[in-house]
Amino acid sequence: MKIKKTVPYNIKNKFKGWVYTLLIAGMPLVTSCEKDTEPLPQQQTEPKQPEQFDVTLTFNPYNFETVLNPSKLSGYIDNERVKNVYFSVDGSWKAYRAQAISSINKNYFKPVFNMSPKFKGKGHFNFISGEPTKVASDSLDFVKYGYTLGGEQR
Repeated sequence: MKIKKTVPYNIKNKFKGWVYTLLIAGMPLVTSCEKDTEPLPQQQTEPKQPEQFDVTLTFNPYNFETVLNPSKLSGYIDNERVKNVYFSVDGSWKAYRAQAISSINKNYFKPVFNMSPKFKGKGHFNFISGEPTKVASDSLDFVKYGYTLGGEQR
């Protein structure tokens, strides 16, 4: 049984004519759509890694003992969000001679930089020219940590 019904409309009214024409032309689009019955495949989501960041700790000749304290720095090693810890040098280091350079490397820098590969040096030690070469192994350690040594940096 087919039901045929004629929908009367007046084309003379331009606005109504366009509306009806669009409705009639769009009917096959609406009726021909089928709903997808297949479920979408579940996407495997990887656990989100915590956002990592770098930490910069600045020290000078007057506070390096407190900044380079291994007990205070162990928290950075355990924190998985900390990517790198940069120890930035500041101030004038001209008062340090060869024996003092060797001493601060042995007592402060070497223990700290051996704690973790996260620890890196950044900056320039402006020791008096020639003093770092008197303790070559210690000056090479400073370079290995990431520092530059020597006189005034240009």
